[in-house]
Amino acid sequence: MRRSAFRQAVPAGAESPASEHRPRVRSRHRSSPPAITVVMSAKLLVMGLAGLDLDTLDAAMRRGALPTLARLAGRAQVRPLVSPVPPLSIAAWATLSSGVMPDEHGLLLTEEPGPSGLRPAGKASWRIAPVWERLSDAGMQTASLGWPGTLPGATWTGTHIDPRFGEAEGLGRDDWPLPLDVAPDAFRQTLRELRVHPAELPRQLLAPLLTEADADPEQRAARERKVALAIARLASLHPVATELLETAGAEAIFLYQDWFEAACAALGVESPADLPPAAWFLFDQTLQQILQLVSDDCTVMVLSPGARSAGFLIARGERFPPGTRAAGLSTLGVPDLVLAEFGLDASRGGSSGADESAAAPITSRSLDDLLALAPLHQPQVRAWHMRYRLAEAELALARDPARAAELARAILTDEPDNILACGILASALVALEDGVAELPELAARIARQAPDHVWADLINGAYYAARGDARRAEPHLERAEQSPSPDDRLRVGLARLMLGQGERAAGLFRAVLDEAPYNAAALQALLATELPDADEAETLLARLLAIMPDHPQARAAWTQLAQARMARPIPR
Repeated sequence: MRRSAFRQAVPAGAESPASEHRPRVRSRHRSSPPAITVVMSAKLLVMGLAGLDLDTLDAAMRRGALPTLARLAGRAQVRPLVSPVPPLSIAAWATLSSGVMPDEHGLLLTEEPGPSGLRPAGKASWRIAPVWERLSDAGMQTASLGWPGTLPGATWTGTHIDPRFGEAEGLGRDDWPLPLDVAPDAFRQTLRELRVHPAELPRQLLAPLLTEADADPEQRAARERKVALAIARLASLHPVATELLETAGAEAIFLYQDWFEAACAALGVESPADLPPAAWFLFDQTLQQILQLVSDDCTVMVLSPGARSAGFLIARGERFPPGTRAAGLSTLGVPDLVLAEFGLDASRGGSSGADESAAAPITSRSLDDLLALAPLHQPQVRAWHMRYRLAEAELALARDPARAAELARAILTDEPDNILACGILASALVALEDGVAELPELAARIARQAPDHVWADLINGAYYAARGDARRAEPHLERAEQSPSPDDRLRVGLARLMLGQGERAAGLFRAVLDEAPYNAAALQALLATELPDADEAETLLARLLAIMPDHPQARAAWTQLAQARMARPIPR
């Protein structure tokens, strides 16, 4: 049995000029772990990496921050993965795991009401079977670690360890209870022995992940605690992952890793691109040890629904040509790929598992019904219901702006100054090109609640742009243009496009694409300026279709461009 140990054990210069500052992962059950490949029963390994997008991943591999993943990508097929729901959410992972949208699979938020108040979304939340349960129903042995929507792990068929494992509590190991239903009984003792508490970590391990920015001792101590929690979680999950690979006997294994999200939260940075090299190195070491346990005939899928831009799927196996880049895929199609590895079709079969759980599924989102379900927890339920309504409206925005506007108006009837609802309604009105006269009032509501919020300037800028008033729009757009968010700068560009400022809009879109080449919205916006010449337009369309091959407008434009090229006289 082993527990993960993180040590300062890389000889100076062994990995890079900065390698002496990087912590290394070691396994305690071997004094000097050899690089052994263990032939295992798994036919498929799926690794989910939360918080990463293809742009950040490509940049990290180019600068050598992820050598193990770069080697895997060189032997695999890489393709963009496009999420039809906000990618940084449990809903995105549930869609990826089921192949259907949240209104069908049932997981929209991380919590939901129950008789005892709010409970984590889990097995009882699923309205249809996720892919691992469909495999189980077909007779396959499955296992998972930390995958969203698997709580409680003990209630699934197979060896499933839910996300609560690794969430340290108390002052030390003796104060840290292991939830009774976190995993099958036969695996509980293994989990106790393999987990790592933050109090066990040596202080020198934290140093490479900390900067001198926190000069205040209290702030630095708080930062150290957060970093220690994140590292301890990684140090707990990693040996359990290798244990599952070596001993679970599963044919399909699903490993979820939220290290990049946790590290960003601990260090107070917005993107994994801003993490120090040690954070990337720690993850790459864990990945290296995991892949050493995977046989060459095992299909490996490393994936993410994305973050600021498109996600990715790195797939190595017989059905995936190595060293290639393929057209983009919706996360809705991921279960089909998984099922195909076992010769199963994509028909939605199997049980959701909700009926087998002790917790009854939530079948109604009516506030009255939910309050009746949890009469002693009404404040919690009311707050949850508002979060649910906001998430529902945000989800509708991309697919049906009219529906999003309707939902946002209903929310504002109950909470007139809800900032998110104001933003959703404003975005829907701009998309519908209707009701823009309401925009100043929505901006004023946001400004009252958060005077420095960029949305107030974005909404006012869009309002004046829609009226063709460049003079009044300009100060709002200039302020909004300073936002670090690429989405905000895209909105500024679209407002400038409404004002006929095509060159300035194109400059903003190109700047976003310089940062994030796989940002499909920026590609579409740049094409909308009609400034690119035929050659650049062809390149932009090819890039857009590589991300979203079924995009109807892009395909139509590509056809028109091809016809125009064919109509040109052949040079003599």
